[in-house]
Amino acid sequence: MDRLAAVSAASIRRGVGAIGLGQDALTGQWRVALSDGQVLAADAVCLALPSYQAARLVREFDEPLAHALEGIAYASWVTVNLAVRRCGRWWVFAARRSSARCIDRPGRFRSTTSGT
Repeated sequence: MDRLAAVSAASIRRGVGAIGLGQDALTGQWRVALSDGQVLAADAVCLALPSYQAARLVREFDEPLAHALEGIAYASWVTVNLAVRRCGRWWVFAARRSSARCIDRPGRFRSTTSGT
């Protein structure tokens, strides 16, 4: 973050969240209310946060968008990879696809088998 601030004109604020968002009807400029009580003015805003949090920010001026954002489902999942040496070869197991691959030499998969 420090490097980004040093090479750009961006203002980086740590530990402060956006609690409100609105657009001035006359100027079209965005207003971002922050949790520390400050209000920022911006020409454009990028919401880089989970959809359910974005829904709270846009609800006041765009109810259909807020509803659509709340409809985005999140699913938890984990990918586990394991490599073992068997019969003189390395086997890589990817649990998310229940597959095993044999490596003939570094960087090259020789075969794929499916299993449970």
